[in-house]
Amino acid sequence: GHRDDPLAGMNLTEKGYFLMTKAVVEIAEEFSEGRICSVLEGGYNFEALSASVEYHLRALAGEKNP
Repeated sequence: GHRDDPLAGMNLTEKGYFLMTKAVVEIAEEFSEGRICSVLEGGYNFEALSASVEYHLRALAGEKNP
């Protein structure tokens, strides 16, 4: 999904991953007592992948803004 990944088509940024994760956290808090299972899939641009993982983890940790 990241815009810098040569095989991706979703054009996401790190902030996009943060906001999607934050939405999942809010849904999990409402419906599953906050429980979430997160799985790393991969990517073909390692800088974009590492930044996306960082922002995902920051959202899981409860940061309010990226």
